[in-house]
Amino acid sequence: MDVTPFPLREHQNEGLDEEAYDSFNEALDEYFFRLDLTADEQQDVGSNRPDFEAQIAKQERIIEQQEGAIEGFDERAAAERERAELLYANYDLVDDVLSTVRDAREEGVPWDDIADKLDAGAEQGIPAAEAVTNVDGAEGTVTIELDDSTITLDVSMGVEKNADRLYTEAKRIQEKKEGALAAIEDTREELEEVKRRRDEWEADDDEDDAEDEEEQEETDWLSLQSVPVKSTEQWYEQFRWFHTSDGYLVVGGRNADQNEALVKKYMDKHDRFFHTQARGGPVTLLKATGPSEAAKEVDFPESSLQEAAQFAVSYSSIWKDGRFADDAYMVEPSQVSKTPESGEYIEKGSFVIRGDRTYYNDVAAEVAVGIQCEPETRVVGGPPSAIETCAETMLRLKPGQYAQNDAAKMCYRRLREHFADTSFIRKVASPDLIQEFLPPGGSDIVDD
Repeated sequence: MDVTPFPLREHQNEGLDEEAYDSFNEALDEYFFRLDLTADEQQDVGSNRPDFEAQIAKQERIIEQQEGAIEGFDERAAAERERAELLYANYDLVDDVLSTVRDAREEGVPWDDIADKLDAGAEQGIPAAEAVTNVDGAEGTVTIELDDSTITLDVSMGVEKNADRLYTEAKRIQEKKEGALAAIEDTREELEEVKRRRDEWEADDDEDDAEDEEEQEETDWLSLQSVPVKSTEQWYEQFRWFHTSDGYLVVGGRNADQNEALVKKYMDKHDRFFHTQARGGPVTLLKATGPSEAAKEVDFPESSLQEAAQFAVSYSSIWKDGRFADDAYMVEPSQVSKTPESGEYIEKGSFVIRGDRTYYNDVAAEVAVGIQCEPETRVVGGPPSAIETCAETMLRLKPGQYAQNDAAKMCYRRLREHFADTSFIRKVASPDLIQEFLPPGGSDIVDD
Protein backbone atom coordinates (compact mmCIF):
# COMPACT_ATOMS: atom_id res chain seq x y z
CA MET A 1 0.00 0.00 0.00
CA ASP A 2 2.99 2.36 0.43
CA VAL A 3 6.73 2.74 -0.06
CA THR A 4 8.81 5.04 2.17
CA PRO A 5 12.53 5.78 2.60
CA PHE A 6 12.27 4.90 6.32
CA PRO A 7 9.66 3.24 8.62
CA LEU A 8 6.67 5.46 9.48
CA ARG A 9 5.27 5.38 13.00
CA GLU A 10 1.68 5.56 11.71
CA HIS A 11 2.21 2.35 9.72
CA GLN A 12 3.69 0.65 12.77
CA ASN A 13 0.77 1.82 14.91
CA GLU A 14 -1.64 0.24 12.42
CA GLY A 15 0.19 -3.06 12.72
CA LEU A 16 1.06 -3.21 9.00
CA ASP A 17 3.65 -5.71 7.81
CA GLU A 18 6.90 -4.17 6.55
CA GLU A 19 9.44 -5.45 4.05
CA ALA A 20 12.91 -3.84 4.04
CA TYR A 21 15.17 -3.37 0.98
CA ASP A 22 18.83 -2.46 0.60
CA SER A 23 18.01 0.81 -1.16
CA PHE A 24 15.03 3.12 -1.65
CA ASN A 25 15.33 2.73 -5.44
CA GLU A 26 14.99 -1.03 -5.09
CA ALA A 27 11.92 -0.60 -2.87
CA LEU A 28 10.36 1.79 -5.41
CA ASP A 29 11.04 -0.65 -8.21
CA GLU A 30 9.30 -3.49 -6.40
CA TYR A 31 6.39 -1.27 -5.33
CA PHE A 32 5.55 -0.05 -8.82
CA PHE A 33 6.14 -3.50 -10.32
CA ARG A 34 3.45 -4.92 -8.03
CA LEU A 35 1.21 -1.92 -8.66
CA ASP A 36 1.39 -2.44 -12.44
CA LEU A 37 0.43 -6.11 -12.39
CA THR A 38 -2.86 -6.65 -14.26
CA ALA A 39 -5.62 -8.82 -12.87
CA ASP A 40 -4.58 -11.62 -15.22
CA GLU A 41 -0.96 -11.35 -14.09
CA GLN A 42 -2.06 -11.42 -10.46
CA GLN A 43 -3.99 -14.59 -11.26
CA ASP A 44 -0.89 -16.08 -12.87
CA VAL A 45 1.17 -15.29 -9.78
CA GLY A 46 -1.35 -17.05 -7.60
CA SER A 47 -1.84 -19.98 -9.95
CA ASN A 48 -0.20 -23.36 -9.78
CA ARG A 49 2.74 -22.27 -11.96
CA PRO A 50 5.11 -19.84 -10.21
CA ASP A 51 5.58 -16.51 -12.01
CA PHE A 52 9.17 -17.20 -13.02
CA GLU A 53 9.22 -14.31 -15.49
CA ALA A 54 8.42 -11.78 -12.77
CA GLN A 55 11.09 -13.22 -10.48
CA ILE A 56 13.67 -13.17 -13.29
CA ALA A 57 12.78 -9.57 -14.20
CA LYS A 58 13.19 -8.53 -10.58
CA GLN A 59 16.62 -10.15 -10.23
CA GLU A 60 17.76 -8.61 -13.53
CA ARG A 61 16.70 -5.14 -12.36
CA ILE A 62 18.62 -5.61 -9.12
CA ILE A 63 21.72 -6.71 -11.07
CA GLU A 64 21.44 -3.63 -13.31
CA GLN A 65 21.31 -1.36 -10.25
CA GLN A 66 24.25 -3.16 -8.66
CA GLU A 67 26.29 -2.87 -11.86
CA GLY A 68 25.64 0.86 -11.95
CA ALA A 69 26.86 1.18 -8.36
CA ILE A 70 30.03 -0.80 -9.15
CA GLU A 71 30.87 1.45 -12.10
CA GLY A 72 30.42 4.44 -9.77
CA PHE A 73 32.92 2.92 -7.31
CA ASP A 74 35.50 2.52 -10.09
CA GLU A 75 35.11 6.12 -11.20
CA ARG A 76 35.35 7.49 -7.66
CA ALA A 77 38.40 5.40 -6.78
CA ALA A 78 40.13 6.38 -10.04
CA ALA A 79 39.39 10.05 -9.34
CA GLU A 80 40.96 9.83 -5.87
CA ARG A 81 44.08 8.12 -7.24
CA GLU A 82 44.34 10.71 -9.99
CA ARG A 83 44.20 13.52 -7.40
CA ALA A 84 46.94 11.84 -5.39
CA GLU A 85 49.15 11.50 -8.46
CA LEU A 86 48.53 15.15 -9.34
CA LEU A 87 49.90 16.15 -5.93
CA TYR A 88 53.16 14.32 -6.66
CA ALA A 89 53.26 15.61 -10.23
CA ASN A 90 52.99 19.19 -8.88
CA TYR A 91 54.94 18.53 -5.69
CA ASP A 92 56.80 21.87 -5.46
CA LEU A 93 53.70 23.97 -6.10
CA VAL A 94 51.56 22.04 -3.57
CA ASP A 95 54.34 22.17 -0.98
CA ASP A 96 54.60 25.93 -1.52
CA VAL A 97 50.84 26.36 -0.88
CA LEU A 98 50.88 24.25 2.29
CA SER A 99 54.05 25.87 3.66
CA THR A 100 52.75 29.39 3.01
CA VAL A 101 49.47 28.77 4.82
CA ARG A 102 51.08 26.82 7.66
CA ASP A 103 53.76 29.48 8.28
CA ALA A 104 51.13 32.22 8.34
CA ARG A 105 49.03 30.32 10.88
CA GLU A 106 52.07 29.76 13.10
CA GLU A 107 52.61 33.54 13.06
CA GLY A 108 49.00 34.04 14.17
CA VAL A 109 47.68 35.38 10.87
CA PRO A 110 43.85 34.96 10.74
CA TRP A 111 42.40 32.68 8.08
CA ASP A 112 40.54 35.54 6.40
CA ASP A 113 43.78 37.49 6.05
CA ILE A 114 45.49 34.44 4.59
CA ALA A 115 42.71 34.17 2.01
CA ASP A 116 43.09 37.87 1.14
CA LYS A 117 46.87 37.53 0.72
CA LEU A 118 46.43 34.52 -1.54
CA ASP A 119 43.93 36.46 -3.66
CA ALA A 120 46.43 39.29 -3.95
CA GLY A 121 49.17 36.84 -4.89
CA ALA A 122 46.95 35.34 -7.59
CA GLU A 123 46.42 38.80 -9.11
CA GLN A 124 50.21 39.20 -9.22
CA GLY A 125 50.53 35.91 -11.12
CA ILE A 126 52.13 33.83 -8.35
CA PRO A 127 51.50 30.18 -9.43
CA ALA A 128 50.93 28.80 -5.91
CA ALA A 129 48.39 31.52 -5.12
CA GLU A 130 46.67 31.08 -8.48
CA ALA A 131 46.10 27.41 -7.75
CA VAL A 132 44.14 28.12 -4.54
CA THR A 133 40.35 28.33 -5.03
CA ASN A 134 39.17 28.30 -1.40
CA VAL A 135 40.41 28.65 2.18
CA ASP A 136 38.35 27.07 4.98
CA GLY A 137 39.53 28.10 8.45
CA ALA A 138 36.84 26.05 10.20
CA GLU A 139 38.18 22.85 8.66
CA GLY A 140 41.81 23.93 8.44
CA THR A 141 41.93 23.22 4.72
CA VAL A 142 42.75 24.89 1.43
CA THR A 143 41.32 23.83 -1.90
CA ILE A 144 43.47 23.93 -5.04
CA GLU A 145 42.85 23.24 -8.71
CA LEU A 146 45.33 21.17 -10.74
CA ASP A 147 44.67 20.16 -14.34
CA ASP A 148 40.90 20.77 -13.96
CA SER A 149 40.82 18.63 -10.79
CA THR A 150 39.77 20.17 -7.46
CA ILE A 151 41.72 18.89 -4.43
CA THR A 152 41.14 19.79 -0.77
CA LEU A 153 44.34 19.76 1.34
CA ASP A 154 44.72 19.44 5.09
CA VAL A 155 47.13 22.26 6.02
CA SER A 156 48.43 20.34 9.04
CA MET A 157 49.86 17.66 6.71
CA GLY A 158 52.58 17.67 4.10
CA VAL A 159 52.24 16.71 0.45
CA GLU A 160 52.95 13.03 1.10
CA LYS A 161 50.36 12.64 3.85
CA ASN A 162 47.72 14.49 1.83
CA ALA A 163 48.40 12.19 -1.10
CA ASP A 164 48.34 9.15 1.20
CA ARG A 165 44.96 10.28 2.51
CA LEU A 166 43.63 10.29 -1.05
CA TYR A 167 45.13 6.85 -1.78
CA THR A 168 43.53 5.55 1.44
CA GLU A 169 40.16 6.90 0.35
CA ALA A 170 40.58 5.23 -3.05
CA LYS A 171 41.37 1.95 -1.27
CA ARG A 172 38.31 2.33 0.95
CA ILE A 173 36.10 2.88 -2.10
CA GLN A 174 37.69 -0.13 -3.80
CA GLU A 175 36.90 -2.25 -0.75
CA LYS A 176 33.28 -1.15 -0.97
CA LYS A 177 33.35 -2.26 -4.58
CA GLU A 178 34.56 -5.73 -3.50
CA GLY A 179 31.55 -5.97 -1.21
CA ALA A 180 29.27 -4.89 -4.04
CA LEU A 181 30.84 -7.50 -6.35
CA ALA A 182 30.13 -10.19 -3.78
CA ALA A 183 26.54 -8.99 -3.55
CA ILE A 184 26.07 -9.05 -7.31
CA GLU A 185 27.41 -12.61 -7.45
CA ASP A 186 24.80 -13.62 -4.88
CA THR A 187 22.10 -11.98 -7.00
CA ARG A 188 23.36 -13.73 -10.14
CA GLU A 189 23.21 -17.07 -8.31
CA GLU A 190 19.63 -16.32 -7.28
CA LEU A 191 18.80 -15.43 -10.89
CA GLU A 192 20.33 -18.68 -12.17
CA GLU A 193 18.41 -20.65 -9.56
CA VAL A 194 15.11 -19.11 -10.70
CA LYS A 195 15.97 -19.91 -14.33
CA ARG A 196 16.91 -23.46 -13.36
CA ARG A 197 13.57 -24.00 -11.62
CA ARG A 198 11.73 -22.51 -14.60
CA ASP A 199 13.57 -24.81 -17.00
CA GLU A 200 12.79 -27.85 -14.85
CA TRP A 201 9.12 -26.83 -14.72
CA GLU A 202 8.91 -26.58 -18.51
CA ALA A 203 11.13 -29.57 -19.26
CA ASP A 204 8.31 -32.13 -19.31
CA ASP A 205 6.26 -30.10 -21.81
CA ASP A 206 9.21 -29.47 -24.12
CA GLU A 207 11.01 -32.81 -23.94
CA ASP A 208 9.09 -34.60 -26.69
CA ASP A 209 9.25 -31.64 -29.07
CA ALA A 210 12.96 -31.17 -28.44
CA GLU A 211 13.69 -34.79 -29.33
CA ASP A 212 11.82 -34.47 -32.63
CA GLU A 213 13.54 -31.29 -33.75
CA GLU A 214 16.17 -31.77 -36.42
CA GLU A 215 19.35 -29.84 -36.32
CA GLN A 216 19.05 -26.78 -38.54
CA GLU A 217 21.41 -26.48 -41.42
CA GLU A 218 24.04 -23.79 -41.25
CA THR A 219 22.83 -20.58 -42.90
CA ASP A 220 24.47 -19.59 -46.15
CA TRP A 221 24.50 -15.86 -45.46
CA LEU A 222 26.26 -14.93 -48.69
CA SER A 223 23.49 -16.50 -50.80
CA LEU A 224 20.50 -15.18 -48.86
CA GLN A 225 18.36 -12.76 -50.85
CA SER A 226 17.47 -10.87 -47.66
CA VAL A 227 19.83 -10.89 -44.67
CA PRO A 228 18.13 -9.79 -41.41
CA VAL A 229 19.87 -6.92 -39.61
CA LYS A 230 20.29 -7.31 -35.87
CA SER A 231 22.69 -5.42 -33.62
CA THR A 232 22.99 -3.78 -30.20
CA GLU A 233 25.27 -0.98 -29.03
CA GLN A 234 28.19 -1.98 -26.78
CA TRP A 235 30.29 0.20 -24.45
CA TYR A 236 33.51 -0.59 -26.29
CA GLU A 237 32.33 0.60 -29.72
CA GLN A 238 33.52 4.14 -28.92
CA PHE A 239 37.09 2.76 -29.10
CA ARG A 240 38.95 0.59 -31.60
CA TRP A 241 38.09 -3.00 -30.71
CA PHE A 242 37.96 -6.65 -31.71
CA HIS A 243 37.45 -10.05 -30.09
CA THR A 244 40.38 -12.43 -30.20
CA SER A 245 40.08 -15.87 -31.76
CA ASP A 246 39.65 -17.15 -28.17
CA GLY A 247 36.78 -14.74 -27.47
CA TYR A 248 38.57 -12.10 -25.34
CA LEU A 249 37.86 -8.40 -25.91
CA VAL A 250 40.68 -6.07 -26.97
CA VAL A 251 40.16 -2.28 -26.95
CA GLY A 252 42.47 0.49 -28.14
CA GLY A 253 42.44 4.28 -28.04
CA ARG A 254 41.81 6.38 -31.14
CA ASN A 255 43.44 9.49 -29.64
CA ALA A 256 45.07 10.89 -26.48
CA ASP A 257 41.71 11.42 -24.73
CA GLN A 258 40.68 7.80 -25.31
CA ASN A 259 44.10 6.54 -24.18
CA GLU A 260 43.56 8.42 -20.89
CA ALA A 261 40.03 7.06 -20.50
CA LEU A 262 41.06 3.45 -21.13
CA VAL A 263 43.74 3.50 -18.45
CA LYS A 264 41.85 5.53 -15.85
CA LYS A 265 38.35 4.09 -16.27
CA TYR A 266 38.47 0.74 -18.04
CA MET A 267 41.78 -0.93 -17.10
CA ASP A 268 41.41 -3.57 -14.38
CA LYS A 269 44.14 -5.34 -12.44
CA HIS A 270 43.88 -8.63 -14.36
CA ASP A 271 43.96 -7.05 -17.84
CA ARG A 272 47.08 -6.82 -20.02
CA PHE A 273 48.48 -3.51 -21.33
CA PHE A 274 50.12 -3.46 -24.80
CA HIS A 275 52.02 -0.73 -26.62
CA THR A 276 54.59 -0.39 -29.39
CA GLN A 277 58.18 0.72 -29.20
CA ALA A 278 57.31 3.45 -31.71
CA ARG A 279 55.61 6.65 -30.57
CA GLY A 280 52.07 7.33 -31.66
CA GLY A 281 50.62 3.94 -30.81
CA PRO A 282 47.26 3.32 -29.16
CA VAL A 283 46.88 2.19 -25.57
CA THR A 284 45.77 -1.42 -26.08
CA LEU A 285 44.03 -3.45 -23.37
CA LEU A 286 43.39 -7.19 -23.48
CA LYS A 287 40.39 -7.39 -21.13
CA ALA A 288 40.01 -10.17 -18.59
CA THR A 289 36.46 -9.05 -17.73
CA GLY A 290 33.97 -6.35 -18.67
CA PRO A 291 33.46 -3.11 -16.70
CA SER A 292 30.49 -4.47 -14.75
CA GLU A 293 31.82 -8.00 -14.21
CA ALA A 294 33.57 -9.33 -11.14
CA ALA A 295 37.37 -9.12 -11.45
CA LYS A 296 39.03 -12.46 -12.05
CA GLU A 297 42.51 -13.62 -12.99
CA VAL A 298 42.77 -15.05 -16.51
CA ASP A 299 45.45 -17.23 -18.08
CA PHE A 300 45.30 -15.71 -21.56
CA PRO A 301 46.09 -18.09 -24.45
CA GLU A 302 49.21 -17.22 -26.43
CA SER A 303 47.06 -16.69 -29.54
CA SER A 304 45.15 -13.88 -27.82
CA LEU A 305 48.37 -12.25 -26.62
CA GLN A 306 49.84 -12.38 -30.13
CA GLU A 307 46.69 -10.89 -31.64
CA ALA A 308 46.63 -8.05 -29.10
CA ALA A 309 50.28 -7.29 -29.93
CA GLN A 310 49.49 -7.26 -33.67
CA PHE A 311 46.55 -4.92 -33.02
CA ALA A 312 48.84 -2.49 -31.13
CA VAL A 313 51.38 -2.53 -33.97
CA SER A 314 48.90 -2.28 -36.85
CA TYR A 315 47.04 0.75 -35.50
CA SER A 316 50.21 2.63 -34.51
CA SER A 317 52.16 5.25 -36.44
CA ILE A 318 54.24 2.60 -38.23
CA TRP A 319 51.33 1.88 -40.60
CA LYS A 320 51.21 5.54 -41.59
CA ASP A 321 55.00 5.42 -42.07
CA GLY A 322 54.56 2.54 -44.54
CA ARG A 323 56.46 0.00 -42.43
CA PHE A 324 55.37 -3.63 -42.40
CA ALA A 325 56.46 -4.77 -38.91
CA ASP A 326 57.51 -3.48 -35.51
CA ASP A 327 57.99 -4.59 -31.90
CA ALA A 328 55.33 -4.47 -29.19
CA TYR A 329 55.52 -5.07 -25.45
CA MET A 330 53.12 -6.18 -22.73
CA VAL A 331 52.97 -5.24 -19.01
CA GLU A 332 50.66 -5.67 -16.04
CA PRO A 333 48.27 -2.77 -15.20
CA SER A 334 50.18 -2.19 -11.94
CA GLN A 335 53.23 -1.17 -14.01
CA VAL A 336 51.35 1.66 -15.75
CA SER A 337 51.45 5.06 -14.06
CA LYS A 338 50.70 8.70 -14.78
CA THR A 339 53.33 9.86 -12.27
CA PRO A 340 56.56 10.97 -14.01
CA GLU A 341 60.04 10.89 -12.61
CA SER A 342 61.15 14.05 -10.83
CA GLY A 343 61.68 16.87 -13.32
CA GLU A 344 59.95 15.07 -16.18
CA TYR A 345 56.63 15.81 -17.88
CA ILE A 346 54.10 13.39 -19.37
CA GLU A 347 51.94 14.43 -22.30
CA LYS A 348 48.22 13.75 -22.36
CA GLY A 349 47.55 10.17 -23.44
CA SER A 350 51.03 9.02 -22.43
CA PHE A 351 52.08 6.94 -19.42
CA VAL A 352 55.13 5.81 -17.48
CA ILE A 353 55.90 2.08 -17.63
CA ARG A 354 57.97 0.67 -14.76
CA GLY A 355 59.42 -2.81 -14.41
CA ASP A 356 60.08 -5.68 -16.82
CA ARG A 357 58.28 -5.94 -20.14
CA THR A 358 57.35 -8.92 -22.28
CA TYR A 359 58.34 -8.21 -25.88
CA TYR A 360 56.83 -9.39 -29.15
CA ASN A 361 59.37 -8.85 -31.92
CA ASP A 362 58.82 -8.20 -35.64
CA VAL A 363 55.04 -8.28 -35.37
CA ALA A 364 53.43 -7.95 -38.80
CA ALA A 365 51.38 -4.84 -39.57
CA GLU A 366 48.30 -6.43 -41.11
CA VAL A 367 44.57 -6.11 -40.49
CA ALA A 368 41.38 -7.57 -41.86
CA VAL A 369 37.90 -6.08 -42.20
CA GLY A 370 34.89 -8.30 -42.60
CA ILE A 371 31.17 -8.74 -42.10
CA GLN A 372 29.81 -10.64 -39.12
CA CYS A 373 26.31 -12.12 -39.57
CA GLU A 374 25.68 -13.85 -36.26
CA PRO A 375 24.94 -13.44 -33.47
CA GLU A 376 24.85 -9.82 -34.73
CA THR A 377 25.27 -8.17 -38.13
CA ARG A 378 28.11 -5.63 -38.17
CA VAL A 379 31.49 -4.64 -39.54
CA VAL A 380 34.42 -6.17 -37.66
CA GLY A 381 38.11 -5.46 -37.99
CA GLY A 382 41.45 -6.35 -36.43
CA PRO A 383 44.15 -9.04 -36.73
CA PRO A 384 43.26 -11.46 -39.58
CA SER A 385 43.49 -14.58 -37.38
CA ALA A 386 40.83 -13.14 -35.08
CA ILE A 387 38.50 -11.76 -37.75
CA GLU A 388 38.40 -14.98 -39.79
CA THR A 389 36.87 -16.79 -36.79
CA CYS A 390 33.83 -14.50 -36.59
CA ALA A 391 33.36 -12.95 -40.06
CA GLU A 392 31.33 -14.52 -42.86
CA THR A 393 33.68 -12.88 -45.37
CA MET A 394 36.67 -10.57 -45.03
CA LEU A 395 39.47 -8.66 -46.77
CA ARG A 396 43.12 -8.43 -45.70
CA LEU A 397 45.03 -5.13 -45.80
CA LYS A 398 48.64 -4.03 -45.43
CA PRO A 399 50.31 -0.59 -45.48
CA GLY A 400 50.02 0.76 -49.00
CA GLN A 401 49.17 3.57 -51.39
CA TYR A 402 45.43 4.18 -50.99
CA ALA A 403 44.29 6.83 -48.50
CA GLN A 404 42.15 5.64 -45.64
CA ASN A 405 38.83 6.86 -47.09
CA ASP A 406 39.63 5.50 -50.56
CA ALA A 407 40.61 2.12 -49.11
CA ALA A 408 37.33 2.05 -47.18
CA LYS A 409 35.34 2.63 -50.37
CA MET A 410 37.27 -0.14 -52.14
CA CYS A 411 36.56 -2.55 -49.29
CA TYR A 412 32.88 -1.59 -49.36
CA ARG A 413 32.58 -2.37 -53.09
CA ARG A 414 34.35 -5.72 -52.78
CA LEU A 415 32.41 -6.85 -49.71
CA ARG A 416 29.15 -5.91 -51.39
CA GLU A 417 30.03 -8.23 -54.27
CA HIS A 418 30.29 -11.15 -51.83
CA PHE A 419 26.59 -10.99 -50.82
CA ALA A 420 23.53 -11.73 -52.93
CA ASP A 421 21.69 -9.16 -50.79
CA THR A 422 23.67 -6.05 -51.80
CA SER A 423 21.35 -3.77 -49.80
CA PHE A 424 22.49 -5.57 -46.63
CA ILE A 425 26.02 -4.16 -46.97
CA ARG A 426 24.66 -0.64 -47.35
CA LYS A 427 22.81 -1.07 -44.05
CA VAL A 428 25.59 -2.50 -41.91
CA ALA A 429 28.89 -1.64 -43.63
CA SER A 430 28.95 1.81 -45.18
CA PRO A 431 32.40 3.15 -46.19
CA ASP A 432 32.35 5.37 -43.08
CA LEU A 433 31.82 2.36 -40.79
CA ILE A 434 34.53 0.38 -42.57
CA GLN A 435 36.95 3.31 -42.27
CA GLU A 436 36.65 3.15 -38.47
CA PHE A 437 38.44 -0.23 -38.60
CA LEU A 438 41.24 0.86 -40.94
CA PRO A 439 44.60 2.07 -39.56
CA PRO A 440 45.54 5.72 -40.17
CA GLY A 441 47.54 6.07 -43.36
CA GLY A 442 47.61 4.35 -46.74
CA SER A 443 46.48 0.75 -47.30
CA ASP A 444 46.42 -1.92 -49.98
CA ILE A 445 43.97 -4.83 -50.20
CA VAL A 446 46.11 -7.92 -50.55
CA ASP A 447 43.44 -10.53 -51.29
CA ASP A 448 39.71 -11.21 -51.31
